[in-house]
Formats: sequence, C-alpha cells, structure tokens
Amino acid sequence: DILTLKIFQMFLHIYLFFIITENVWLSLGIIFSFLTLNMCTHFIKGTLRVDKYYIENLVNRMYLTKNYKEFKEQLSKELKKNLELIDVETKILIKREDYKKFLVDRNYDESEILLEKGDILNKKYDYAVRLKYSKNPFLALILIENKNIKLVYEEKRYLEEISEKISLVASRYRIEKLQEELN
Repeated sequence: DILTLKIFQMFLHIYLFFIITENVWLSLGIIFSFLTLNMCTHFIKGTLRVDKYYIENLVNRMYLTKNYKEFKEQLSKELKKNLELIDVETKILIKREDYKKFLVDRNYDESEILLEKGDILNKKYDYAVRLKYSKNPFLALILIENKNIKLVYEEKRYLEEISEKISLVASRYRIEKLQEELN
C-alpha cells in the first residue's frame, strides 16, 4: 500500500531529523501536520469521487432507448438534470472528418475527452464531450451549454465516465444512420 510506504518514509525522515536536531516538539509538529494533511486529502478525494450509481442508471437508460432521437432526448434530459446545464446537443458523426463541422481542425490527443470552448466552432456551447469507440476517435459529440460557468472537477469526471460508458450505444445508432444512408 502506497500510504503505508509514505508513512514509513515520513517517520524515517523525522527520526533522522530528530537524531540530527534533537528537537522533540518540532518532530511531533511535523508528524501532526503530516497526519492532518493526509486526513484532509482522504476526505477531499472522497468528495471528488464520481458516484457510480448515477452513471450506471444513466447507461442502463441509454441501452433501453429504441432509436437515435430517443437516445438524444434521454441523454440531454439526464445531463441537464444531473449537471444543471442549459442545453445539451448530441451529434452522431458518420464520417471521420465530420468533427470539423463542430470542432477546430487540429490533432486531438487520445486522452482529450472533454474539450473546452476554444475548440468548439459554435460559440453557443461551452464544452464538447468526445465519444470514441475502438479505432474511431470521433464517433459522436455531446455539445454542452453551461451558463458560461466552468465545470468543477467532479462534473468533468462524470462526463468522462459517461462518454466511456455510452460510446457503445452511440456506435449502435451510428451504424443505424449509416444503414439509413445506404438505403
């Protein structure tokens, strides 16, 4: 466990510090501050944790949708409810280059899931969430209008988790749209 190793390392350093300076109160002060900071970090990490219950419920509802229109409406409704957003628009991208209609044309890193206002062509939206699946880096986009307020860390993690989970559903509707175009 990493925390145990950190604690051992801290006590080793404090022991060596105590041997060199022979100041007990300073050593105890360092130990107390270290334990206090670790407790605060533990509680902060707990509050920033994304609630899996909401994500699983959302994903289950997305799998139960019957068509692309229902998928868009349900996703928009859920995201507006959970994140208090103004508008949510979902765009399925048929061709790889279709993202250029909505985003600035540049090389996007594989880990860039949540894109900010500077990358979005339509300035109405504050964020774009990229849905990717398998080898397709731009399967769909979720465009988000958020009252020009920055999303907090927890909300960003929530959107990243959702994008990972619902990509398969979006892929299904992309295939349906491709079949419609072929017919």
